[in-house]
Amino acid sequence: MTIPEKLLDQLIADYQKVENRIGENNLRKQLTQRLLECAIQTEPTERLKYIAGAT
Repeated sequence: MTIPEKLLDQLIADYQKVENRIGENNLRKQLTQRLLECAIQTEPTERLKYIAGAT
């Protein structure tokens, strides 16, 4: 899946200052955290679907 350029531009619009790029709550850190949270929530569901289909 490719992220649309327009969406990427919107995401980085508020991160023009150096401290926003490398500071404690930088965009990369926030996105990584959100992706991991989604993966953790999705994994058990996908695993259960696999187990249910395998039996």
